[in-house]
Amino acid sequence: MTSRSVASSSGSSALRAERKLNTPPKFVTEAQRTLLYFRAVDADHPESVLNDIYAKQLVNRIPLDIVETMGSDVRYVTFWCLRAKRIDTWCQEFINENPDCTVVNLSCGLDTRIQRLEPPRSVRWIDVDHPDVIEFRKRVFPRPTGDYKTASVDITDPDTSWIQAFPSNRPTLVIAESNMFYLKPEVAKGIFYSIAEHFPHGQIVFDVLGSLCANLINMKMATAQKKSGMKILWPVDDPHVMTRIHPKIRLLDEMRYTQDMPPWFGEFKTKILKLLPGYRNLGRVILLSFGAGSRELESRGVSSMGDSASYTSSSGTEYFPGMAEGLSRASTFQREQ
Repeated sequence: MTSRSVASSSGSSALRAERKLNTPPKFVTEAQRTLLYFRAVDADHPESVLNDIYAKQLVNRIPLDIVETMGSDVRYVTFWCLRAKRIDTWCQEFINENPDCTVVNLSCGLDTRIQRLEPPRSVRWIDVDHPDVIEFRKRVFPRPTGDYKTASVDITDPDTSWIQAFPSNRPTLVIAESNMFYLKPEVAKGIFYSIAEHFPHGQIVFDVLGSLCANLINMKMATAQKKSGMKILWPVDDPHVMTRIHPKIRLLDEMRYTQDMPPWFGEFKTKILKLLPGYRNLGRVILLSFGAGSRELESRGVSSMGDSASYTSSSGTEYFPGMAEGLSRASTFQREQ
């Protein structure tokens, strides 16, 4: 199954018309479109990594048009899905340990994680993104069951006081997949600091790109990003820098991209490149803990592997009116001018 075959399987004219109407808003990033697309391709594989049937259903309703930008090399599919699988595993472990927790999914975009994980009804799940993205999800995505809420927030705003609006009476898991490296360093660090200040204890799951990867993307030297407008503003080579953002933050676990990265440069050259720090630090997914019960990385070991209403419950109650006022920038994506 190729990535192009999913795009061409939309079927009837009625379905094509529906896809046209369901065009994602401009605030949905290139990376978010691509990850949904890759999860749909993976779902068709006999040895699927994620088995994300929800992504497969959505990709037939949403025109993504990313094949020409990202290419049709299916090796990207398994690689990125393995990364998503690691994040899923950490999320599931946190939920298992804290069945009455809060999950805050920052800049959720086209994410289908809540559908994949199907958390128990005791979990409070909050999807966060630009108001246009939240309205798009309400229109196109299946509504999750249980204690599900949405929040309209512009996380690129240097003022991170929006975090204060979220309830802090439970253990909290914050998911930030494919968005922090698009932010200015001071903004991204401000978000992590505010999380550690506001929530008593919990974990943060996110990913980073290293300096070498950032340079390749920013100079349009990476094949997959040559036609995109992506620009990496916050590269991270050493995950321990995260622990210096706030005294409550601890590095709990990580998985380097190179652990599962296919040998794009051939078996021999790739083995040589893995000896170089820059290549080993191309990217990684990271698990942080903060607050009570935080443990250092060494204690666990490295893994091998639309309207102005800003916080709306499933009943439609507006918790924090006006938070979305003044939103003018994309929530996670910095396009080159």
